[in-house]
Amino acid sequence: MANPVLLPFPKPPAARPQDAQPNEPTFKYVEVLKTRRKRDHRHPQVEILLVKSGSGTWIIGESLGEFRQGDLFILGSGVAHSFFPSPGAKEEIRALVLHFQPEAMRKTLSGFPEFHGFEAFLSAARRGLRAGSATRAAVLPLIRRMGELPPASPRRLGVFLSAMAELASADDLVSVGGPLVSAGPGGGLDEKLDRVCKLIQASLVNPLSQAAVAGRIGMSPAGFSRWFKLRIGKPYTEYINEARIDLVCRALIESDRDISHVAGECGFTAGSHFHKLFKACKGVSPSEYRRLARAE
Repeated sequence: MANPVLLPFPKPPAARPQDAQPNEPTFKYVEVLKTRRKRDHRHPQVEILLVKSGSGTWIIGESLGEFRQGDLFILGSGVAHSFFPSPGAKEEIRALVLHFQPEAMRKTLSGFPEFHGFEAFLSAARRGLRAGSATRAAVLPLIRRMGELPPASPRRLGVFLSAMAELASADDLVSVGGPLVSAGPGGGLDEKLDRVCKLIQASLVNPLSQAAVAGRIGMSPAGFSRWFKLRIGKPYTEYINEARIDLVCRALIESDRDISHVAGECGFTAGSHFHKLFKACKGVSPSEYRRLARAE
């Protein structure tokens, strides 16, 4: 699965507070079928989205990445987001979605010390979050259980609060709508990784060499290579190539600019190497990717 990448595109307008509906129930639970992309889709409610089946591409805030069955996302109030099938995907995307009003939940839970981490959770969700394997294992059964209970059932509300407690105390939530920040071995913010990712994002069109990044954070090239692969799960060059290809994909979806121009804007020479690299990452050519991604 490709790593999230911060894309240098203009930020969409913030959600308007007056869009919120104060008389909504505590939360809504629905199953949705996603067959096409909704541009700049946003709402004042916080959204918990579980991918029930299918795979595809997400755009959250300014970032683009890939998802698959079982992934769990948390989208804060006003975060622009879109989930749509990968080009050529044969399987429909079905998702279980929970919506809740953040202000109502703040008032409800503020008096419970067990939810001391809830405010930090809501704040982090404003950039979009993806849950790690431990949190998915704890929360997925709860989300599925909600669907088995009557909508107005107190037991359904109890299961919902259990899911919120798991999310508020999770230490494996990763930001996907902003710079890639993840927890360090002790569960705290990995400051070194955060700095590296910011350096990468700031120079993605003209990438820094591995040696240059290593020097910026006081590591040897060999030590940095081992550390980066351990923390990210893939070599530095592979990560950079995938991130730059995701940059191209976003531009292909969002604009009608010629592919050679898009490649050049993203730091590639639009030759055989670029096309070979794109197809290796996405399974189709750039032109086919654009056509399939825009298919209704």
